Formats: sequence, C-alpha cells, structure tokens
Amino acid sequence: MSSYFAPPADDAWLRQAACRADNVDPEWFHPAQDKGPSLSKARTVCAGCFVQEDCLKFALAMEGGQTEKTRGGVYAGTTGQQRHRLYQRARQQAQRDREAAS
Repeated sequence: MSSYFAPPADDAWLRQAACRADNVDPEWFHPAQDKGPSLSKARTVCAGCFVQEDCLKFALAMEGGQTEKTRGGVYAGTTGQQRHRLYQRARQQAQRDREAAS
C-alpha cells in the first residue's frame, strides 16, 4: 500500500461505481494496450461516474510503488502509465516537502 496515497475510508463507493452496471463489460477495464476501443469505452463509463476520486485513490494506494508496466487496468479513466506518473509526482513532492522541513 502506498504511503503517498490513502485509500478511501471504506468500500461503500464501490456500490456506486458506474463500472458495476449490468450493461458494462468488465473486459473494457482491462484492455490489452493503453489505447483502442476498449480503453475508449472504459473512459466513457468513468467520465460519467460519481466516485472517480475514490476509485483513483484506491488504485494509487493499492498499486503503491509498482512499476509502470505492472499497473494494470483502467481506474477512474486512467491507465497504468498515467497512474505511475501521478505516483511519481506525489513521491517527488513528498521528497521536496521533507527537504523543506529539514
């Protein structure tokens, strides 16, 4: 679990996630590449979701320091590569904050 990102306090947000609707194919959220029709469909679902923020927090907290290539799936409309960049920025900011405090 990531020390830079805290997961949502509970999992109640999961019940409200747009990706859990009956007409949504779970395969859309695990595209073979970070592009293509599946990614577009997943991002469309995520764009209308009320719990995007919690979803992204969950993914970033659970993936922690994983490498870009080991982050899989679409969370809150983001790819593993995008979440890796977000994580790296948070890590760098935390380092800057520690240096400024010392």
